[in-house]
Amino acid sequence: GKESPGGAQEPTGPACDMCGHVIAPKKCGGKEYSVADIIAGSMAKYKKQLCWTCMRAINAENKA
Repeated sequence: GKESPGGAQEPTGPACDMCGHVIAPKKCGGKEYSVADIIAGSMAKYKKQLCWTCMRAINAENKA
C-alpha cells in the first residue's frame, strides 16, 4: 500500500463506503464504540458502512 507520511502504519479493516478510509473505534461521551458498533449503527440507519466522521456529516446535513 501507500506509505503515509511519518511512517505511521495504516490501520487495516472495514473501509467507509463514503470516504474510503478505514473505520476506526471512537470514544464519545464516556462511551467506547468499537468498529463493529459503528458499522452496525450506520448499517441500521443509513444502509451503508460508514465511519464516524461521515455519519456525523450526514447527521448534520439531515438536520439542516
